[in-house]
Amino acid sequence: MLRAARNPSLAPDPGIWGGFASGAASLTMRGLAATARSIDLLGAVGPIVEDRLSGGTQAQDAYFREHDETFNRAVDYWTPGPGEVGTAGRVVGGVLPMLAQAAVSPSLAVGSAELGTAEDLVRQGVDAHKAVGVGIAQGTGLGLGMYLPIFGNSLAVRALVAGAGANVAQGVITRAASRAILGDSPAAAQFDPWDSEALIVDSLMGIGFGTLAHLGAAPGEAAYREMAEGIRARLTETDRAAILAANQVRHLEDTTAPGRPLSDADRTAHALAMREAVDDLLNGRPAQVGQVLQEARFAADPARVAAAEEVRGALADEARAALVEGGGEAALQGDIRVPEGPEIARSAEGVDPVIAEARGRLAQGEVRLVGDDGQVRDLGAELDAATLETRTAQADAGVFRTAVACFLGEL
Repeated sequence: MLRAARNPSLAPDPGIWGGFASGAASLTMRGLAATARSIDLLGAVGPIVEDRLSGGTQAQDAYFREHDETFNRAVDYWTPGPGEVGTAGRVVGGVLPMLAQAAVSPSLAVGSAELGTAEDLVRQGVDAHKAVGVGIAQGTGLGLGMYLPIFGNSLAVRALVAGAGANVAQGVITRAASRAILGDSPAAAQFDPWDSEALIVDSLMGIGFGTLAHLGAAPGEAAYREMAEGIRARLTETDRAAILAANQVRHLEDTTAPGRPLSDADRTAHALAMREAVDDLLNGRPAQVGQVLQEARFAADPARVAAAEEVRGALADEARAALVEGGGEAALQGDIRVPEGPEIARSAEGVDPVIAEARGRLAQGEVRLVGDDGQVRDLGAELDAATLETRTAQADAGVFRTAVACFLGEL
């Protein structure tokens, strides 16, 4: 038995399923013990720094002695002897701890692979620099294998193509690189790029990585739509009113200003000016907000300026095309600008002068209008209706101009 342990090739072949249950459990525990060993190894930084400052080696010697007696002993304890575990048990025992680490923390899995591989090689007598290089190669390959399954939209693609396929490829490359780093060292035999057992482990781990990536992936469009419908269904009328009010406030304060307000006072002044302008226009009064905005300051918003220029350009292109179609090529010599709305003549009271003159003549009896039926028409009522229509047209035109100005960022 001792001869078989010292010469693994002389140990009896356990077959594929030999010692499956106990072997898989032992190798799983070995993987977890190796992870704990790697974490403990990170703590050696403190004693090493302490010895550098003191000029001795006592602190790190004590630390590594405790590390070896506790964690390396645990790793050795859970390592099955030659001929005790068949292929199936070794594969499952190699895959389960790695998937557990990847599920808990991918960075933990990568770090454990780097440090654990390097420490195992150093214990086998490999040069420390080469051991660290192999550890970095193994950790990098593992990290790549865990990352690649994010590409793909379905479980099949993530598990089989970006998972198993990609992980097998990186495993072959990583083992070849590790063998090249070790050179003629006897430990290089452990890193056969085409080892069948290693290929099986890589494919199973790739499937596991792809499954984990799929389960942790962001929900698709359909899932977001379902989430949105669920949120809407739970909203009360009060919630909807609050959301609409908040959106209206955001629109008033952020999207209708001529630029970005430099302070809260400037934002408030703009909001007050907007309210006064809308109120004036809806009531047929000229909008006078200059005094409110006299000291307000705004910074140019590049995104809004670009959007306004894009709108102006589109309108100019449409106007130019219309002029060409209508034979107005001569008008193309200068810049085309969106014309201002015509000023509607009105008195200080907002009354059309023509209607005011007609009303005066009617009051003096200078005007009488007889309809087709021979009856005298009530011009006073008709003038009142005309006045109302004029004020409505003025308000509508003002609101339209205000909306256009707000859209173009000119208010």
